[in-house]
Amino acid sequence: MSELTVNEIREKVDTLVEWDRLMKEGKRIVDGLKAELQKEGTERLKQGVIKQVEFNGSGANRVVVTDSETVELVYHGIILNVFGDMADNLIEQDVSYKPKAGFKKLAQAVFNGQYGEKTKAEVIGELGVDVKTGKLLDKRLKGTIKKDMEAIEVILGFDAMLAEQLAIKIAEAIVYEQIVAIGGAAQKDFAEVVCAIRNAMIVDEKISLAVEYPQDKVKAPKAESKIEAA
Repeated sequence: MSELTVNEIREKVDTLVEWDRLMKEGKRIVDGLKAELQKEGTERLKQGVIKQVEFNGSGANRVVVTDSETVELVYHGIILNVFGDMADNLIEQDVSYKPKAGFKKLAQAVFNGQYGEKTKAEVIGELGVDVKTGKLLDKRLKGTIKKDMEAIEVILGFDAMLAEQLAIKIAEAIVYEQIVAIGGAAQKDFAEVVCAIRNAMIVDEKISLAVEYPQDKVKAPKAESKIEAA
């Protein structure tokens, strides 16, 4: 059970919003100052061979602008053709794989056990609606729970709780269909597909927090910068 009162929550939300505003305004000022100093540093770096310029503030305050270069191999075939066996001493192969967006979403559902045992058509069929309404539901419901809830409330007149329950069933049915489709294409049964995804993928849970408020301009003191070369 929550230990915060309504007033405590309100106070914390207001305080968070206030600090978030200040942080964003501060970031805008910081980014501007960095851009000024980086521009000045870039101009001075052009004047010599040294790859670093320092700007001093008061006391130990200091900003360092460094020119760093990134080396990227674009046409590895040239190195292989020209240097032959020697190429192994010059370059190395680095192959990486990442799941595509659709498969990533499927893996998340499988990892969390969010799949059913019925198709989308079967779930809709159990509602006992007429053919026209069934086709409309099949077209509108895509497996995105919040959007599907809105559609269900409008089409069927369900309250929020019933709409959420049906939206979850639809989402799980769509995942079920995807697993069956992958299994059919790979000639694997349902359990094998689920097992393979669970063993091959790692799903890390991340809790995020969003701060929302009217974006009126925050009054903040103007920042002035004086550049002193090292």
